[in-house]
Amino acid sequence: MAHLSDEDVLSFVAGSADEAAAALVEAHIDECQTCRSLVSSAAKVDRASAPTAPDDRPRERTPPTLPAEVGQVIDGRFRLERVLGVGGMGCVYEALQLHLNQKVALKLLLPELSADQSAVTRFLREARSAALLRHPNICQVLDLGILQSGTPFLVMELLRGESVRERLQRQGPFSAASARHVVSEALNAIEAAHAHGIVHRDLKPDNLFFAKDTEGRETVKVLDFGIAKSMHPQTELGLGGQTATRTVVGSPQYMAPEQLEPGTPVDARTDLWSLGVVLYELLTDVRPFDAGTLVDTMYAIGRLPHVPLTQKVPGIPAELSACVDRCLAKAPEQRFPDAASLRAALLTPGTGASVKRAGTLRWTAAAGGAAAVLVSVVLWAAVNVRAPEPPAALPGQEPAAVVEDSPVTEPAPPEPPAEPESPGT
Repeated sequence: MAHLSDEDVLSFVAGSADEAAAALVEAHIDECQTCRSLVSSAAKVDRASAPTAPDDRPRERTPPTLPAEVGQVIDGRFRLERVLGVGGMGCVYEALQLHLNQKVALKLLLPELSADQSAVTRFLREARSAALLRHPNICQVLDLGILQSGTPFLVMELLRGESVRERLQRQGPFSAASARHVVSEALNAIEAAHAHGIVHRDLKPDNLFFAKDTEGRETVKVLDFGIAKSMHPQTELGLGGQTATRTVVGSPQYMAPEQLEPGTPVDARTDLWSLGVVLYELLTDVRPFDAGTLVDTMYAIGRLPHVPLTQKVPGIPAELSACVDRCLAKAPEQRFPDAASLRAALLTPGTGASVKRAGTLRWTAAAGGAAAVLVSVVLWAAVNVRAPEPPAALPGQEPAAVVEDSPVTEPAPPEPPAEPESPGT
């Protein structure tokens, strides 16, 4: 059979192919090993390394265009004081709210996305979802506005501290007690979100934050509701139709199998899968399904069996390993039924973390009641895989990927460990 052209491969991986062309590529790579390998190679996750010129000298990477300059006053109320970070969708500044003389975090959509209605919709959904949830473990959204240029912005509480990702990189694997604490605090937030019909869908160490108060006490906060999918009417009101079925956003290494299958329902148990990946990573400093390329990682999540944590890393408490393994069951009905059940299993050993493994791997979600989605940030390649080969492992930076447009069904405080304090970011 004829093979795909380089142009076909690159446009498919970049997400610029139209839906009909993408469907043809997907059908072809299901049958053609050569082209599947081409797509897999083109989708390498090594986004951190810059491309090199023929003479092996690194090319200069073009810095993103910032939506506003430090010192600029936004909406007549907020003076931008410094850049805190730039993500795939927006730039976050530390700002001074002039009338109240208080510091806030202000997030502006990147200029190149301001004309993209789907990006604007995700940005607005982030604001509405987070504003709906008043919870101590969720970063609070204070205000939302749109500049005369049409660029939306959100005003959030300013957090001091570091992300769970930053601490993991700085300190290495967490103790069992610290890992339990982080995930149980995240579960407090996620339970509140699920109660409002919201499923996060992009839980990962980058979106969990150790927020430090003035006395040095830390609270784990859940961030980033940018790709939320909510059944709550106040969240979706006026946002129009959902993103096209084959649009992909999010972080594939943390995606549940049902998120990889267009049209398959997601529910609260989808978030529990992601937190199972987070817990695994906190304990081991590696992820359970990394496979070197985006395509192969998706295949591993969807089709390859999960090796029990205790077989990979000796010394992990059996009950904690059982919690991880149950979260990572391919079939949603084999996971914990809700956030409260997982939190109880984490904090009270012997509360039923075991799960029977099905003889046949399944990766379709069960449909049911009401709940939806929140999440992260970075736009990436629209890749759907049904390939037959498993590959190797690679830690790396998360590209974005979460299949949109799936119907959603719905789904005690933790003991704080002795965790060393960290400098703020």
